[in-house]
Amino acid sequence: MEGSSCGRRRRCAVAVVGAGAAGLVSARELKREGHSVTVFEQQDRFGGLWVYDDRTNLAAGWRRGSKVDGFDAWAAEEAASISPPRVHNGIYKSLRTVIPRETMSYTDFPFLPKPGRDGRRFCGHVAVAEYLRDFADEFQLTDHIRLNTRVVRIEQAERQPQQQQPQQQQEEEEGGRRSACVRSWCERADACSRDRDGPCASLNAGENERGDETERMDDQRSHRDPDVTWTLSSDQESLGCASERMGESRPRPCARSYRDMPRGWRVTSRRVVRRRRRRTRGHDVLENEKKENKDEVEEEEEEEEEEEREEQEEVFDAVVVCNGHHWAPRMADVPGLDTWHGIQLHSHDYRTPDTFGNAVVLVIGGGLSGEDISKEVASVAAEVYLSARSLDSLAIAKGPRPIAGRANLYLRPEVERVTPDGHVAFADKSEVKKVDVIIHCTGYRYSFPFLEAGGLVHVEDNRVGPLFEHVFPPKLAPWLSFVGLPIKVVVFPVSEIQAVWVAQALSGKVEIPSAEEMMDEVGRFYADLDKRGVPKRYTHFVGYQQDGYVEAIRARCRDPPVFERWRTAMFKAVSANRRVHFADFRDTWTDYDLEEQGRISQLRVAAERKAREG
Repeated sequence: MEGSSCGRRRRCAVAVVGAGAAGLVSARELKREGHSVTVFEQQDRFGGLWVYDDRTNLAAGWRRGSKVDGFDAWAAEEAASISPPRVHNGIYKSLRTVIPRETMSYTDFPFLPKPGRDGRRFCGHVAVAEYLRDFADEFQLTDHIRLNTRVVRIEQAERQPQQQQPQQQQEEEEGGRRSACVRSWCERADACSRDRDGPCASLNAGENERGDETERMDDQRSHRDPDVTWTLSSDQESLGCASERMGESRPRPCARSYRDMPRGWRVTSRRVVRRRRRRTRGHDVLENEKKENKDEVEEEEEEEEEEEREEQEEVFDAVVVCNGHHWAPRMADVPGLDTWHGIQLHSHDYRTPDTFGNAVVLVIGGGLSGEDISKEVASVAAEVYLSARSLDSLAIAKGPRPIAGRANLYLRPEVERVTPDGHVAFADKSEVKKVDVIIHCTGYRYSFPFLEAGGLVHVEDNRVGPLFEHVFPPKLAPWLSFVGLPIKVVVFPVSEIQAVWVAQALSGKVEIPSAEEMMDEVGRFYADLDKRGVPKRYTHFVGYQQDGYVEAIRARCRDPPVFERWRTAMFKAVSANRRVHFADFRDTWTDYDLEEQGRISQLRVAAERKAREG
C-alpha cells in the first residue's frame, strides 16, 4: 500500500522491548526507515531465548508439592521491586533447533556454517546465538541496545498543556526514584520547526498549513488526537544507547508545540546489576531434597540479579513489544498436584538430566520439549513416562512402547490424577505406583506485566487482543505493535516481515486501515476461529497457514522481503520426518531436494551481499 503522495516521512522515537530475534530485526527495520531506535534488554547479552543460562529458579522459591509456578505473583512483585528477578531464559543445555538452519534465517542474512562453529543442519543453541550476534554486528545494532535494563512499566504519556513555554528538563528525586523524560530526537524536531521544507515540516501544524505540499494525515486513520499539543524536551545533545551517559551533557532546553503528534508512551526502566553470591545449587534440587542434614546441601558461588531502585523515565512516540513468549511458564492443571509431595518443575528450569539419576520421572506434555527432555532424562532415570493430552497429536503416537529405542521410556495418555504418595493414574486406567519427579513441558503464556494500555489490549486465555494480523491493536496502531507473537511458524523471517510493516507504517510509507476497519477484520477472524472450534489459546497458532499470513502482510508493505515457498515446504517436511524418525529426526532426513533449494538460496543471498559490499 502506498503512503502519502508527497513522499515526506515521519521519523519517530521508538522503544523496542527485547533484543531477541524479533527485537533485533525490528530494530534493523526501524533504523532502515530512519527512526530513532532504543532497544531495552534485561539480560547482559542480546539474543533472547537463545542465550543459555545454567541458572534456574529451583532454589529460589519452588516448593515441594506446589502446582502453582508462582509466576503471576512474581510478575507483580517484580514490577513493585518486592522480590529478586527470576531467571528469564529457559533453554536446556543440549537444545538443538527443530527446523533446519537454512529455513530459520532472515531473508537477507544467510545462516551458513562457519569455520570453528557448529555446522550441523539442526544446530545447537550456541550457533543460533552467534548468528544473532553476527546479525547485530552486520547492521550496527549494538549501539542501539541497552543491556541490563529491565522495562517495568509502559503507559501512555500524559496530555500536555496546549501552550507550553520552553523549559529545561526537570529531574525530581522521590525516595530514590528519578524521573527523566527525554526525547532523543528533539534537536532534530527543533531544527525542523525552523525549516518549513525540512523532514518534519508536516509535524508542525502550528507553523505549516495543511495542503498539497505537506503530508496530510487522516486523524482517524492515524489514531491521533487533533486537540492535543505535544511538547518535546531533552537535556542532552544525544540520548545515545548507554544509560550511563544520562546527565553527562549540559541541559539544552528544547520545547516545541506540535499538533497531530501521537500521544506518546512513557517507558520506565530499571538497571539490572549482577552480584556473585553463594547459594544452593538449583540444578541439584532433587539431590538436595533427599538430604536430611541441611548442612550437607551443596552450595556454589552463583551470579544473581538485582534491580536498582532508581527508575529512568523516557517518552517515545511508539513502542514495539518483542519480549518473547518462552518465559512465563504454564503448569498442567491436574487434580492432586496441590497436595503431591514430590518434586515439580517446568521445562523452563530444566538444564541437564544429571540430577534425575535412578528417579521415576513423569513428563507432562507431548510437544518438542517434552519429547526432547523425556528422551534425555531416560538416559539416567529408572523410568520415564511421557504423558500427552492426545496421543494422536504426538509425533510418536504410532511408535513402539517403550519408545525411542529406550526400554525405560513409556508413552501414556493424559494424567487423570495424582496422590500425595506419588501414585499417578492415567486416562486409560493405567497407573504408576510411585513417581519422584514431574516435569511440566506444557508451554508458556503470553505475558506483558509492564504494559498499561488502558484496557485497549489484554491477554485472555492466552489470546493477545484485539490485534490486527497479530501485530497492531486497532485503537493504538501504529504507535503500539507486537512483533513475534505467531506460534508454529518460521520465526525469524516471519518476524522480519512483520517488522518491515511496522517500520513503514510508523514512517507513513504505507497506510494502515482505520481502527474501525481493523476491529471489523479482527472480529471476523475471531468468529472464524469460533466457527472452526479453535480455542482462544490457539489464536496465534499460524502453522501451515503461514504462507497466506506472510503474503497478506507483504501486500501491505512497499518492497517487502521475499518469503520463499521452500521454507514452508521444509517446515512441513520436518514435521512429517519427526513421525518417522522420532529418536533422531535432527540427524536423519530425506528432503534432499528442499535442502538443495535452501542451500542454493542461501549461497545466492550471500553472493549478493558480497557484491554489494565489494
